[in-house]
Amino acid sequence: MSTWRTGMLVTVAAAVAGGAGAWALTTPGVPDPIPVGDRVQAAVEGLRDSHVYIEPAVDELLTAEERAQVDAAAAASDPGVYVVVWRPSAQAGYYLEGEALAQIGAELGRPGLYLRLDANEIDSREVGIEGDYLSIPSRLDGDGDEPAASPAETLLSVISDNDGREYREADTSGSDYWGGTGGTIAAASLLGVLAGMGLALVMALGWLGVRGGGRKR
Repeated sequence: MSTWRTGMLVTVAAAVAGGAGAWALTTPGVPDPIPVGDRVQAAVEGLRDSHVYIEPAVDELLTAEERAQVDAAAAASDPGVYVVVWRPSAQAGYYLEGEALAQIGAELGRPGLYLRLDANEIDSREVGIEGDYLSIPSRLDGDGDEPAASPAETLLSVISDNDGREYREADTSGSDYWGGTGGTIAAASLLGVLAGMGLALVMALGWLGVRGGGRKR
C-alpha cells in the first residue's frame, strides 16, 4: 500500500474516532424530553384562551382587574407574552421553573416570552424566539431603599419593556449549554475534526518515526 493511501486511511480513521469521542462528550447537552405533568398541562389548557394562567392556590396574587390588565397587555405585546402564576414546586414533574415554561410553550405551540411569577420571584423563558436583551428582575421584594413591587406592577413593567423588542424565530428546544440542538451538533462536528486532526498528526509522526528507525538499521 502506498504511503499516501496509508496516510489517508490513518487520517479518516482518526477523524472518525475523534468525532465519536466528541459526540459522546457533547450529547449530554441534549437532554431527553421530560414528560409533561398535570401542572404543566393545566397551565397549557388555561393559556389556550388567555395570556394569563393563575393556579387556584395563589389566585389572590392578582385581583380580577389586575388580571384583566395583564392579560390585555400580554395579548397586545409583540413578541407575545404568556404568564403563569404559581408557587415553585419540586414535585411537579420538572427540575427548574424555566423547564416548566419551556414545556408550556412547546405544548401550546405559541412562540413568545413566558413568565412565571409568585409573590416573591419571577422566572422567564423565551420559547420559539431569540430577542434582544430584556432586563427582568428575579425578585419582587425590593432592593435597598426601593419599595417592593406588586406582582401586577412587575408584570406590566416587564410586558411594557418587552413590547416592540427586536426578535427572530428560533429553535429553543435544545440545551442552553451548547446553544440548542443545532449548537450541540456543530460543537460535536468541530471537536471531531480537531480531535481527528490531532490523532492523525500523532499517528503520522509515529509512523514516520518507525519508518525512519527501520531505514537506519
